[in-house]
Amino acid sequence: MKYEKKMIDFGISSNEFRSQYHEKKPFLVRSAIKTMPDTTAEICQALCASEHSDGRVNVFLKGLLIPYGMFTETYQDVSECRSIVSIQRIEEYLEQGATVAINRIDRNTEYAKQLCDQIKMFSREVSTANCYVATSGEGSFGAHWDTHDVIAAQIDGSKRWQLWSPTHPLPAPNQRSKARRGEITNAPELDIELHKGDALYVPRGWWHFASPIDGKRTVHYAVGLHTPMVTDYISWLTETVLLEHAELRSAFARMAQKDGHLGECLELTRSIAMRAENIEAFKDRHEALLKKRERTFQKPL
Repeated sequence: MKYEKKMIDFGISSNEFRSQYHEKKPFLVRSAIKTMPDTTAEICQALCASEHSDGRVNVFLKGLLIPYGMFTETYQDVSECRSIVSIQRIEEYLEQGATVAINRIDRNTEYAKQLCDQIKMFSREVSTANCYVATSGEGSFGAHWDTHDVIAAQIDGSKRWQLWSPTHPLPAPNQRSKARRGEITNAPELDIELHKGDALYVPRGWWHFASPIDGKRTVHYAVGLHTPMVTDYISWLTETVLLEHAELRSAFARMAQKDGHLGECLELTRSIAMRAENIEAFKDRHEALLKKRERTFQKPL
């Protein structure tokens, strides 16, 4: 199914977004989403396409992760016994105040896939989506930061978002926030409700807490923007160009000795990193990822 050419409109250009907001500050756009799916069908399709073994579906209740066996059922697939998510059990958990998280919903529904494609072209970053569904309760996570930028796209209902400035700016993928929640000491800088059609850009490292509003159904996609870091460029150089130089393949212990040549090695590394052809090659690599299409989304069994 093909949706409208412009499913989401941020009201500014890609260049304006990158210069004014990217990795800098949150950006709220009311009524940004112009095309809505049938959310019930969308969620059922994504749930039915997911087995417990792929880890795509998680259920959180009162801060606890529910074991997969509590919301799945088994069936016989020829000679193989398999498990699939039970829609009935999911509905029962939602009634109890649980939040249902569907990871990589862009692999399961055409709507999510096309929305990610359009956000990818706008942000110039590789984009993927998780879906969060709730009717009440405390949300799936407490206050935390993400290690990638997020655009929260409110597909149905409403949800409250509270945001705090970073205490550890631009965290890398292994720099998690769980043990550092005590760093939040002030009132949130942003405390808003997202309504159906709204979109909120949250830069990585910004503390945030998203919570359902009692009695109001909420469905939102957390579209992750996966940005190459400077360290990714250095890693790519190490795996490709740097290893062509014998000096940089030398034993570190010998080069680090008093009469070694570690300084010369580091200066060589710097000169290689600053070469225009290497910078452009890394940019081209990122552009190729933006043009790459995900495989066709998985339909329910």
